[in-house]
Amino acid sequence: MVRPLVFILLVVMVILPVIGCNGSSEESTPTVEATPTPTPTPTLTPTPTPTPTKTPTPTVPPPSTPIETLIYEYTYWDKQVMLECYHEDYAIGQLLESSEEFRAFYEAEREKITEPICWTQGIPYTWMDAVSFLLPINSENRFFISANRIPLFVDDAFWIAHQLRLFTKMIDEGFPMVVPTRTGAYADESDVAEVALMLNYMFVFPLCHAGLESYGFNLVESYERLINSTIAMFEQPSQFGMPYAFRYGFFRYKFLFATVQSILYLEDVLGKANEGPNEVQLWLEAHEPTIADELDEILSLIREIGYDTPEKAKLSYKAILDRYNQHDSLYIDYLSNS
Repeated sequence: MVRPLVFILLVVMVILPVIGCNGSSEESTPTVEATPTPTPTPTLTPTPTPTPTKTPTPTVPPPSTPIETLIYEYTYWDKQVMLECYHEDYAIGQLLESSEEFRAFYEAEREKITEPICWTQGIPYTWMDAVSFLLPINSENRFFISANRIPLFVDDAFWIAHQLRLFTKMIDEGFPMVVPTRTGAYADESDVAEVALMLNYMFVFPLCHAGLESYGFNLVESYERLINSTIAMFEQPSQFGMPYAFRYGFFRYKFLFATVQSILYLEDVLGKANEGPNEVQLWLEAHEPTIADELDEILSLIREIGYDTPEKAKLSYKAILDRYNQHDSLYIDYLSNS
């Protein structure tokens, strides 16, 4: 009986140390490992297809030589005149680059002139740096702007704007003009042609220059130049294409109309009324008092009718021609078909 008991004790002695080593008789909870977060696959941004570089179209410079040559028998100077016409881009290209005032004016107003313009040079006509005119060439009226030089530069800006404005007023807006009744040499060479020119200038200058200050042009300088050149024309008429004998010849009232022009410019363009006589008025009173006596009459006539619309300008011209009984020598015409 002793041996079985010993056996049991031995078994118990062997088992207890094993349980003591585990620290507990309960079953331990297994540790759960964290599931790793998968790394997202990066989205590939497609490489943009490069825009092909366009080959710029080469700019072809305008020709620097005349694109057309016209001949006109201009009997005013008793000679044949050759008119070499230049491309407009060449004529005014440097002017557009050098004058902000002219560029602003040109971009705003050039499109109003629908007729093609022949740009030419070398016609010495007036004290202005440029002149515009219409000539019948091959039974077709052609519009010209002639300057002292082609191409034009910054110093030409104001008078080229003036000439373009003249075409706008006459063609686009339909203002009238006064022309001699006779054609040919008589109209070109006679005093009556000079009178017609001065009558047109009388209204054209204030009409064309009004508003040019909005583009940055200096109208005070323009007025001062007008005054100086008018007095110079009175004192030395032969230098301005006007025969000296004209002063006491046919329709000597060109002096009167030139003076009216200066007054309208001062009052209507510069807005300086009631400042007393200007330099041209003083010259006229001192040298041609009989003509100066009629100044107030003509100014009153113009102020009563007006000239700021085509119809008013026509009526004012008619009243002046009535006053001096010159309908046989001069008549009112239009460049516009309207």
